Amino acid sequence: MAAAGAPYAYPFYDRMDTGSGPDELDDGDLLAPVLLNVPVTIVAFRSLQAMRNNLQGGLAHIPTTLTLQDAVAAR
Repeated sequence: MAAAGAPYAYPFYDRMDTGSGPDELDDGDLLAPVLLNVPVTIVAFRSLQAMRNNLQGGLAHIPTTLTLQDAVAAR
């Protein structure tokens, strides 16, 4: 586990601020994989934009108090 305040995966990705809230996705969120050196094609970006409402609906159902560790344990 990373020390408090230290990035977990990659500093630019972990510290990225898109300005969106926990239940919303903006274009910066959809491009975030690029900061992990994962290419996002134009077709993939367009598809993510088209699915944005469905993705945000899924995010809205995740309790803000749920940790990744608890989510994995509950599977």
